[in-house]
Amino acid sequence: MNNWIAQFSDVHKCTINPPALVDGDFNGFVVVSGIAGLSASGLLQNPSIGGLPRLIQQGDVQYDDLIFKLSSMHGSTPRAILGIGGGAVIDFAKVLALCLANKDNYRDILLGNLSLCRSALPIFAVPTTAGSGSEHTRFATVFRKEKKYSVEHISLLPQAFCHIPDAIAAAPLRQIAISALDAVSHCIESFWAKSATQESRSLAIAGLSDLWPALSSAVELGINTEVAVRLQRGASLAGQAINISKTTGAHALAYRLTSKYGLPHGHAVSLMLQSVLLHINEVFRSDYNGRLRNDIDRIASVMNANDAVDMQRKISRIMNRVGLKFSYLPEPSELAFELVMAAEENRLMNHPLKWEHEEIMHAMLSVLNSPGAETDSKTF
Repeated sequence: MNNWIAQFSDVHKCTINPPALVDGDFNGFVVVSGIAGLSASGLLQNPSIGGLPRLIQQGDVQYDDLIFKLSSMHGSTPRAILGIGGGAVIDFAKVLALCLANKDNYRDILLGNLSLCRSALPIFAVPTTAGSGSEHTRFATVFRKEKKYSVEHISLLPQAFCHIPDAIAAAPLRQIAISALDAVSHCIESFWAKSATQESRSLAIAGLSDLWPALSSAVELGINTEVAVRLQRGASLAGQAINISKTTGAHALAYRLTSKYGLPHGHAVSLMLQSVLLHINEVFRSDYNGRLRNDIDRIASVMNANDAVDMQRKISRIMNRVGLKFSYLPEPSELAFELVMAAEENRLMNHPLKWEHEEIMHAMLSVLNSPGAETDSKTF
């Protein structure tokens, strides 16, 4: 596209990831979008986009739903896929693009067999939430019967993306917080991950330095375009960080809360991040002197916190202020056991600490049994 940026309004901040060169129009594109995200983006008013074939995606990517939507396309092959929405929408755009380029074996690919995988169709992304950072990652998540599959391929990295801060600012505060808390977890987990590099750690700290004060300001004072820009920039940096390092224990534990109990991903991750922080604090009570102690000090300084416990409390207060409750979940001890048993092994292997099941369950119960009464914004 000779000038992909020009297809959007000049107020939209767009970035081309070379090579993103196609012919200069959207002919042959298919749009994947959520309902709210597409409306908030304002792109329906663009005649080059508003009339394109469109698939509506709501919620996380489900294997059976993806197969159904693929069949509804009757074997057609678009020139490219344009994803407009939150992380799940862009994930759907990614796996759709991969499946359409691999029509003979896409079922195997979705379930993790990428040995014979051809590159995906070109992917273009317009994130309308500040959370997943999917515009910067080479992977996507698919759920099948409560089991999570991670699909990873270099061609899943979108060729170009467009940030629209006004779409962030238009969202309800609760949704803004859910998305931003996911990005905060991306930053924290990327910084301490076993597979972290100097580059990913720098990106993670830079992202957190934008995200945490912006999220605190949004919760305490309300959202505006300046805060939205900072949230989206922080989430973008977080996406770049996890594209290098991937995530760790908090994400490993969180997927079941979403796939089985329907908890939004950012909400689920924030609960599990609190559990991980409490577990780290218990480890620090011993003679532990590894790198993680310095990592916690660095992260805490960005969050204006004293230690891992103070970080946990600050996350809890943010969640309580925006009404992220979880009283409808199963009895805490049963749930903690289930989550530990269902934890994703690859993410656990990237976690900076080894843990016994009993230890992390104990920390998890401290979070799940919390009455959630602390709401003092002054301690953000």
